[in-house]
Amino acid sequence: MIKKLTIFSIVIGTIPFSYGQFKDPLRQEESRLKNQKTQIESERALIKAEKFLSLHTTKEVKESQKVPTGKIYKINTISVDLNHENINLNFEPILKKYENRNLTTSQILALVKELTEVLKQAGYSTSAIGLKNNDISNGKLQFIIHWGKVKGYKVNNAIASSFKDKAMLTTLPNLTGKPLNIFELDQLIELTNRINKSTNIRILASEELEQSYIDLETKRTTLPHFYLGFNNSGAENNENGKNQLTASVFGSDLLGINDYWSLSSGYRLYKHSKRDHQNNFSANYGLPLGFYNLDLRLSRSDYSRELIGNFGRYKSEGKSKNAGARITYLLERNKYHIINLYGDIDFKKKENYLVNRLISNDKENRATLGISVIGNIFNGKIYTNLSYSHGLNWFNAKKMAIKDNHAKTMHLLNLDITWDKDFLLGRVFNYQIRFGSQYSPTNLLPDSQFSIGDEYTVRGFKGSNISGDSGFYLSQTLTLPFYPQKSYLHSLSPFIGFDMGEVIQMYPRKRTNISGFAIGVKANNPYFSTAITYAKPLKNISYNTNGNKHVIYLNMSVFF
Repeated sequence: MIKKLTIFSIVIGTIPFSYGQFKDPLRQEESRLKNQKTQIESERALIKAEKFLSLHTTKEVKESQKVPTGKIYKINTISVDLNHENINLNFEPILKKYENRNLTTSQILALVKELTEVLKQAGYSTSAIGLKNNDISNGKLQFIIHWGKVKGYKVNNAIASSFKDKAMLTTLPNLTGKPLNIFELDQLIELTNRINKSTNIRILASEELEQSYIDLETKRTTLPHFYLGFNNSGAENNENGKNQLTASVFGSDLLGINDYWSLSSGYRLYKHSKRDHQNNFSANYGLPLGFYNLDLRLSRSDYSRELIGNFGRYKSEGKSKNAGARITYLLERNKYHIINLYGDIDFKKKENYLVNRLISNDKENRATLGISVIGNIFNGKIYTNLSYSHGLNWFNAKKMAIKDNHAKTMHLLNLDITWDKDFLLGRVFNYQIRFGSQYSPTNLLPDSQFSIGDEYTVRGFKGSNISGDSGFYLSQTLTLPFYPQKSYLHSLSPFIGFDMGEVIQMYPRKRTNISGFAIGVKANNPYFSTAITYAKPLKNISYNTNGNKHVIYLNMSVFF
């Protein structure tokens, strides 16, 4: 080992710059992809909120102001029998309004209407409330819920018979015999509408009273979807990897069990492509299991660059491999929010070479627990993701934190929030604010640090310009969307934005902050999308190789 380090020291000594200041291309790319993934997840969550959630709060059913009619009863207590179901329904505020009062027949009917509205708001639209005991002369008014239950599933108005239809049903939540809830139907819609399959859901009456079939009207296709893209996300010039080609293929229902999959790759363009290159590949597979979802992922990145010194050229190479899995559980879903819990495990191996000699060979593993909430607040859509990550020292993995010059187990807190709202100011505008943050009580190894300074965090910079153990960014964008609804142009959206962020080195304590301004336009149709952004630093850092110059972000993609 000593001999190996000595040779390495001799090699480094011949290079007239510090290798420690050489920015690792893989680290830059992984930081950018991580920030891109965070933004994509928030955009998907906002789309889900738009599709499934209501922006308006429940309107209380007011007691009728009409003159009460009918026979009068002295009512002391009112109760609702849940009819053997353990379901949390809050009838108490309504019951207290009517207890210890003289009620007429019309007022009792109004009470039933209010109780039924509670059922409806909770999603039990096929259930009803009736009198449990017709004799209310003793002052006790007793109701019982007549639940509308699920008899079972049908596919295209028939009992499932084909292999794919039966396989599809095995991974859906087991709702048979349970009260039918429309928000659980929303979950079915989400699970069964994938790239190669589309479904509509109908409720069909069964031969038994108070029971219904859930009918999945299903259509399938076989060809996957393809995506080709171009971007200029690289931190260097055109000859040295500024531009990148990307390609992806997406599919679903590979095994007929509502599964989904994707393969993606990225290839940076270099003038001397035989000498310099940088590639990344990833594969993802997902499988829903009732109210759970399993996601598996694999990825690999590698690069080779030639460094120029006073005595010649020196080859720098790196490889990174990742494998991970995530289990997500739907904790609660209604018309106002969707709450998910998840657990994630990630294994990473990274190797770096200089002049064909291995200079680092590290394994970094972590486990993450998190909660995500999609909801509505202040008449806008909001997505919040809070997670805690803990370093794992399995399989000879290194500890990813440092304190008092000793290796420590990593502990991380991450919080991401996106809020999005449309508002009228002569015409419709859209305002979106995104907040991302990380906290670590110790110094971190570079791959676990919080990086900002790209098109997904603080615009005006490239290459995830600054990193720290802890930090945050705040990105604001105001968009003015137009919808020509032409075959060649579905939407055109000019926008303007202001971003700021800060990273913190824990020991010794050091804060670095940046800010930037952006203006641009996005355009798309069903087969093509493009975005071009002009951005400029407002508060810069001294070691930004681009100085105070502006940057242009260009993204183009086609779908088929």
